[in-house]
Amino acid sequence: MLRGATLALFAVMVCACGGAAPGATPTAGRTVTAPTASAGATSSGPAADVCASDWYKSPSTCAGEIGDRFVFECPPGGQEHAIFGTDTYTDDSPACVAAVHAGLLGFDAGGTVTVELTAGLDVYTASSRNGVDSIARRGWIRSFVFVNGD
Repeated sequence: MLRGATLALFAVMVCACGGAAPGATPTAGRTVTAPTASAGATSSGPAADVCASDWYKSPSTCAGEIGDRFVFECPPGGQEHAIFGTDTYTDDSPACVAAVHAGLLGFDAGGTVTVELTAGLDVYTASSRNGVDSIARRGWIRSFVFVNGD
């Protein structure tokens, strides 16, 4: 609901200014403004909103749709938490912890990653990588993958 109110306010501001805001990109039928560049960001393609700046938020809290992208800022000093999957993770898995599992950043240094929401899988595979153990899970409605800037 807050996101809807924010988008409505943004639409009013754009209309009052007579055009789209700089850096605005149409995404899934709405306009999303690209965040300012962060060191270590891995975004490419459609613009991404910053969803969270802590280690335990998951993409499910971003209130997005399949194909939407979100930035997670992971401060230094994170800790392990339960995640589900390997390379494709359930959308209730903390994005920053999954990023350590995927080898994109470390708990000590932190960093910034971009995820894209994808359709759920019938099976999520468990694995141990980079000091993080992921858990297997069956049938989940939505997933996420990391978007790389290459």
